[in-house]
Amino acid sequence: MLSKAGARLEDVTLPQSFDRIPDAHRWISSFELARNRTWEIDHHFDMSSERLRHGRIHDGLTCSFEQYRSSREFAERSRLQMDDLFRDYDVLLTPAVAGEAPIGLEATGDPSFSLLWTTLHVPTITLPLFTGPNGPPVGVQLIARRGADCQMFNVARWVSRAVGFERF
Repeated sequence: MLSKAGARLEDVTLPQSFDRIPDAHRWISSFELARNRTWEIDHHFDMSSERLRHGRIHDGLTCSFEQYRSSREFAERSRLQMDDLFRDYDVLLTPAVAGEAPIGLEATGDPSFSLLWTTLHVPTITLPLFTGPNGPPVGVQLIARRGADCQMFNVARWVSRAVGFERF
């Protein structure tokens, strides 16, 4: 549909080193979370969920400053690689999730599809262009270069119109 509307589409392979971004994100975000929540940890640790206590808080408190700094440096090198990749593309189009949205308010879904883009500091937008087998939406995600938020919104509007999704 998009190519018929005039878009040039091609597959893009991200650098293999990007496979390490989830680990870098884990150490960066956990280190910062534990330090930003020091008062809560000191005064209300037992009120935090077991998952948070034994997951992100534990990771953050056990992460050395050297690991944190190394992860941040790796993330910045990855951002520069992403800048280079965007020399040839206006946006990237990816799945937003592995399937349809979960039913109910218990969870928002698997965040792994957004983790990469969050760590790379690039703007994204998810468009609910499809419907899953149980009825909830299935989104596609547009990713733009750092600082190109307005361009991303313009492309999102164009994509929405090109596929006949006029609510955007």
